[in-house]
Amino acid sequence: MERKLEIPVIGMFTYSQEFKSYEHHLSPIHWSISTEADIGENIKIAEKLFTNLEAFNQKAKQKIAEELIDLKNEHWFEYDENDENLDWNAVDAGVYDTSIVEFAEAITLLDIEINQNGIYCEYEDGELFGGHRIHAHFDKKGVFLKADI
Repeated sequence: MERKLEIPVIGMFTYSQEFKSYEHHLSPIHWSISTEADIGENIKIAEKLFTNLEAFNQKAKQKIAEELIDLKNEHWFEYDENDENLDWNAVDAGVYDTSIVEFAEAITLLDIEINQNGIYCEYEDGELFGGHRIHAHFDKKGVFLKADI
């Protein structure tokens, strides 16, 4: 028998034995709520996050951009290093650099997992890192902790 969990503000979640969590796939964002911690607390976190998702996401994207902008601009170039006509003075001046605003606008939230450690989000990178996923970690109150690819 399939185990289900209805969270009125979000929708119906189905239990995944493999991941020991309740999963929600009906929205563009995949939601996962772990049962390996206090499920009641995790549901409250999910409800609060869902009702403030736009603000959370905008703030998260800003923090992720601030955290990863140097990695992007120093190692994932927007120019061809082998181009004979490349203006290296322009490169040094940051003409080809991605801005924090451009970075934040390029990424898209795909997954939210609420677990015993807090909130984990996965973002599509908008080809900033060649299609790699961005992993962002937050505490249970939604405070940004770190991001990586």
